[in-house]
Amino acid sequence: TEVNQKFLTNEEFEVLKKDTYIKWNTWALVTIIDFWDFECEHCIDFHNSWKLKELDLRFKDKLNFIYKNIPIESNEDSKQKSMIARCVYDNFWWEKYFEFLNWMYIRPYLTSSIWEFEYKNYLLEFWINDEKFEECISQEKYNEQIKSEIWQSIYLWIKYLPSIVVVNNQTLSYKVFESDELWEDLEKYIEGIIWV
Repeated sequence: TEVNQKFLTNEEFEVLKKDTYIKWNTWALVTIIDFWDFECEHCIDFHNSWKLKELDLRFKDKLNFIYKNIPIESNEDSKQKSMIARCVYDNFWWEKYFEFLNWMYIRPYLTSSIWEFEYKNYLLEFWINDEKFEECISQEKYNEQIKSEIWQSIYLWIKYLPSIVVVNNQTLSYKVFESDELWEDLEKYIEGIIWV
């Protein structure tokens, strides 16, 4: 179901952009905010459909992307994967982070012990400082950031994952599209902003 159009204040928009995974172009007309989780089956299917990548290739510098990982609180694997991804972002910024997401999403159903073994071997390919990386995870330094993003999803009335929030950067109006069922509507909404 598509949520009625609402508006963000400048301050609210800045909060959504702060301390998050972001691909940014100052002159973009639209910002796409993707709310998802590593353990969510629909999120896995949506990510592996490459639909957001198709939008990126189609509209290029007219779009900004913000990724909000909302771990399922009752799922420890979900929280751990979220923490690991944030530590990858800490070390390697945008491109390696997204590469790591792709790697994680094609291995969603491994048991925790096998998954942990594989991801550590994979990280060695990035030349990540193992000691620094383990310290990043053990400190749980991103707990507050995770809580903040959960509250952001509540504020925006995100009820399902994945959900896509499309923001008009000029007016700060936004709409929420839940899952990928409304993909055609989402594309038309973006086109309506960009090609006006």
